[in-house]
Amino acid sequence: MNEIYNYYINTNNKDKDDTNYNYNYRLGNNIHLNENEELYFKLINFSMMNSMLNISSYHGNNQFKVSYGGTIDTITIPDGNYNTTSLRDKINDILGKDPYVLPLALNYESSINKYYWIMSDSCVFYPLNMKTILGFNKDDYNLTIANNTYGESFVNLLSYTKIILTTNNLAFEPSTDNNLIKDYNANEGINEIICWINKDIPTFATINYENIINNEIKISNKNLTYINFGIMNEYKEHIKDCPNSFIHFQLIKKSY
Repeated sequence: MNEIYNYYINTNNKDKDDTNYNYNYRLGNNIHLNENEELYFKLINFSMMNSMLNISSYHGNNQFKVSYGGTIDTITIPDGNYNTTSLRDKINDILGKDPYVLPLALNYESSINKYYWIMSDSCVFYPLNMKTILGFNKDDYNLTIANNTYGESFVNLLSYTKIILTTNNLAFEPSTDNNLIKDYNANEGINEIICWINKDIPTFATINYENIINNEIKISNKNLTYINFGIMNEYKEHIKDCPNSFIHFQLIKKSY
């Protein structure tokens, strides 16, 4: 005999102090297993608007530095969703106005998908946390008038490609905790991955996951009063600018 408990999470039934990207949802009833019982987690639906920005202070990918005339300036790109040309234009707009007026301009060659610098005087460019986006892989570049300086890598305006729903207080059987990219450890304590969704839809469209195969995940927890939910990317980073999401899940208690 199965006991099925349905839960719906939205803006109205979360604690007011919870963040959108990491929170504990209190079940309202204590789930306790007897010796002849097993517990399963079933995600029915997860959805939210794709309103996240590809360049922002949240992602830490919005600054580079330029050293010129004995001064090192930090250039900050305003938060936003940019394509290759709008980012180029925004950077050039910033570089050409007070208080900077620096001797370099960014250009984009679409045939090879690379940015390059055009100079009117020599300076030093430090890509900082925009290396991946701009395609410049080294820590610094001595830019000269004699040569246009191209990035070594393709332009990549996707700071991440996956939306991942996680939990840190459920123990799945088998565990899914080793499926994130290992070179990044921005957040610790992520135990299990509930689902992956590709972030390949237009901005402000709805990101949606439906459990069309009716997948159920066995849980080894014997008692539950709450479930933690986190919204992350494939680099173990919480997506801090994500909007409110809707989650419908079930806990299924099976007796044998």
